[in-house]
Amino acid sequence: MSTRPLDAQLIKEAALMGVSIECQSFIETQPIVSQDQQLLIKELARTPLTVVITSMNAVEAIKDHTGTEINWEIYSIGNTTRQLIESVWGTGKVKGTAENASALADVIIYRGVKEVVFFCGEQRREELPLKLKEQGISIKEMVVYRTIETAKPVSKKYDGVLFFSPSAVNSFFSYNQPASCGVAFAIGSTTASALKAKGCDSIVSADTPGKEDLVKKMLAYFRF
Repeated sequence: MSTRPLDAQLIKEAALMGVSIECQSFIETQPIVSQDQQLLIKELARTPLTVVITSMNAVEAIKDHTGTEINWEIYSIGNTTRQLIESVWGTGKVKGTAENASALADVIIYRGVKEVVFFCGEQRREELPLKLKEQGISIKEMVVYRTIETAKPVSKKYDGVLFFSPSAVNSFFSYNQPASCGVAFAIGSTTASALKAKGCDSIVSADTPGKEDLVKKMLAYFRF
């Protein structure tokens, strides 16, 4: 089972290998961009900036307010978020990526960046902002989406469950026990840590953070 929707092509490819993937969303996200923020984002889009985006949800929340032409150098997490950024604003905008927030902060620090704008959700983690501030980097945060848990019990035990965020982990285990998910597949280290905290013994992490990468990791694990 996947705890978020997957592309139909990924589900089809798995089915051709004899693996059935059911998708049940355990979180929802809602943009929370105020009118004042909309105007500010439109203005910022024309301003030379270093921007941090760690989630596809942040891209979705702001893309309708920037236009297709932006004057940003963007740092992001994961292949999926990078691909979405490039599909919205074009190739060449992403100047650095990493597998998690802490590693992305290291990239930004190494590049000598002095100031960033961070588009994030209201439940964003502390690692990246703290690391940047410790190095004297100015960070302006703009909260542009909220995450809502849509917890529900599952009706059967699965051989494996795919998790894409700590929020989805919290939502899933608010109704379900570790035994119900078989092998827990994590998109990254923070999600894996959340699974460990819930008592999962069998955790497998994707080599790189992306939906396709996690599905491929699952198929490889079961040797398909």
